[in-house]
Amino acid sequence: MYINKSLVGGIYGVSIGSVFFAESMFSAVKNASKIVLIFLLAKLNASKFKLFDVQFMTPHLASMGAIEISKNKFSQLLNLHVKEKNHFPFINSSKIEDWNILLNYLQETKEIS
Repeated sequence: MYINKSLVGGIYGVSIGSVFFAESMFSAVKNASKIVLIFLLAKLNASKFKLFDVQFMTPHLASMGAIEISKNKFSQLLNLHVKEKNHFPFINSSKIEDWNILLNYLQETKEIS
């Protein structure tokens, strides 16, 4: 995430198939990593990604909707979804289309909760 051409927040990770493995988040401005995470989840959801691995549960991630699953369930989902053909979505927050994806995602999650 950029503000005035300065990088202020982001997430580093790897995607294989329809799985995204988050490795690290950073924030130079308060809440920037939260905004980036929600934007990324919206784009991955729109691109039909099935699993977002956060490595370990934290109160911060739980507050953002992360859930813990068993090792067995994770292995099942991983084996299934890494084999799917998918591409990591390009994210461009200067495009209205990406903001519409974000708004739709927020509406969907609001209706679920």
